[in-house]
Amino acid sequence: QWAVEEAQDGRIALALALSKPFDVVIAEAILPGMSGIELCAALRADRATGTQPFVIVTSDARPATRARALACGVDRVLTKPCMPEQLRLSLIHI
Repeated sequence: QWAVEEAQDGRIALALALSKPFDVVIAEAILPGMSGIELCAALRADRATGTQPFVIVTSDARPATRARALACGVDRVLTKPCMPEQLRLSLIHI
């Protein structure tokens, strides 16, 4: 069973992720205010969230986007459409 919390943009997601521990953060690469990649970089820079699992699920399938995400510390990059089972399986191996 998963409890999910949503944020309207990357800045709100950052504040939420810094406010309490989560088992995993899942974000789109393209978010208003702060991209999912920037969100991951900010969480990686914080001592409390630096090792928190982070997954990008994105419609942006360009290799450059994937490379930037992995370079900032994203654990997994999944391309939409992403079936729930695919997401669940990717979380098992983080």
